Amino acid sequence: LFIKKTKDVQLSIIGVCEIVLYQHYIQIIKDYDIAGRVWFPNKFVDDDELKKLANDHHVGIALYDKGMNTATHYTDPGKVKTYIEMGLPVIMTNTSAIAPYIKQYMAGELVEEVVELPEVLERMKRQYDAYQKGVHAFAQYFEYEKYYSQAFQSL
Repeated sequence: LFIKKTKDVQLSIIGVCEIVLYQHYIQIIKDYDIAGRVWFPNKFVDDDELKKLANDHHVGIALYDKGMNTATHYTDPGKVKTYIEMGLPVIMTNTSAIAPYIKQYMAGELVEEVVELPEVLERMKRQYDAYQKGVHAFAQYFEYEKYYSQAFQSL
């Protein structure tokens, strides 16, 4: 609905889902008459293509189920760090151990519910340069050689 109401926004949905869910999303896209602004090939996208796509985008969105019974609660979602690596600020569900770092470095925004997306996207649009600096600071903090050499000093 946000895409329908906000004419200057486009959406790319990257990845693969079950055919029933894909058909459900395609129906929503048709019902909202936003097919010209939503790209959803429902296919695996390799790293090279993903990097090319990232050049045409401004934000990465990573929404997860919340709760102690979800895998995300106990894991470190790679998607978030991939977005950061590609220079994209992140909007993610406030779950998993990486979320506080997104907030600390202002590398994106944390949301509790999907209904927050319009407000968060508008805020990011107004302060995009600050989020870009946050992405850079986040990436510097987690830079592989630096981070792990400090994290494993005792070894």
